[in-house]
Amino acid sequence: KLKATPETLNGDPKKTVYWKYQGTLIKGPKRALTSDPNSFLGPKIEVRKGERVKIIFENDLNEKSIIHWHGLDVSHENDGHPHLAISPGQKYEYDFVVENRAGLYWYHPHPHGRTGLQVYQGLAGLFVVRDQEEEALNLPKNDQEVFLSLSDRSFDEQGQLDYRPSMMGAFGRELFINGKKTQKIKVKKGTYRLRLHNGCNARIFNLGNTLNSDFIHIGSDAGLLKSPVSLETFLFAPAERVDILLDFSSKSTGETFKIENLPIIPGRGSKSTLIEFEVSEEVGSSYTCPDSLCDYEKIEASEAINLNNPKKFELIPRRGVGWTINGLGYSHDNFE
Repeated sequence: KLKATPETLNGDPKKTVYWKYQGTLIKGPKRALTSDPNSFLGPKIEVRKGERVKIIFENDLNEKSIIHWHGLDVSHENDGHPHLAISPGQKYEYDFVVENRAGLYWYHPHPHGRTGLQVYQGLAGLFVVRDQEEEALNLPKNDQEVFLSLSDRSFDEQGQLDYRPSMMGAFGRELFINGKKTQKIKVKKGTYRLRLHNGCNARIFNLGNTLNSDFIHIGSDAGLLKSPVSLETFLFAPAERVDILLDFSSKSTGETFKIENLPIIPGRGSKSTLIEFEVSEEVGSSYTCPDSLCDYEKIEASEAINLNNPKKFELIPRRGVGWTINGLGYSHDNFE
């Protein structure tokens, strides 16, 4: 069960009221639901491809809401469309079989016109899918597989969330990792798999690192890549997920390394530290990435029915309406 409710985090001196998904595991393995009471991020849900998932969503907010499973291939009834949003005090039941390949997905509210605000208030969580193809690679696991959801928030003088969106979205002044203030992460001398999620409303990161080695990019929104790609830097936009390997095997005890946010346009702005790692004396597992990660069918453009007659969409912002498609804004009552 997932219940959206106002909550103040443990030990928070500001007494900031977030909106948080409280999770309760009714039936299933323990790994299916992992919660952190000191974080505004909702519980991490972990399932295997082919498993049946049943979730009861309970709305304890003072406005309508619904949950969308971002990236998952589910039916209309399970997708969290805005017209399915439920009122305060109501419940909505999801029941679907996980068809997606292994990867990092996430869930968030999807009520019309309120999605950005509700996510900013804290309503979001990670959804992890595992399968045999991924497990056969023996990628770094347990404490050497680290999930990092990045988000930014601003607060008013009373310590409450200050949501001020513009046409380009809402930018926060403070960075959070996994729903908590940034902190140094201790790592073993070994190879780490970092599962990154950009949970910001509008902020695009340009990620680099001080390890003196490239990121090894092994996966993205839809799961594993066919082959690993070496990246010196990469852009990371809202809602994206990126799966990378970083190797601390040859580093000395006490050394610190950073993942930095670099200016998107060189020379405009300054870099800042996003995540800092400190190497411990403990030796972990090292990993050599294979040349081939997985195999999947590529859909060729020639298979498109409308290949020679593409449908054209023009995205235009209109005052009082917001973004439109061919001049039309979204309406609950217009499905033409």
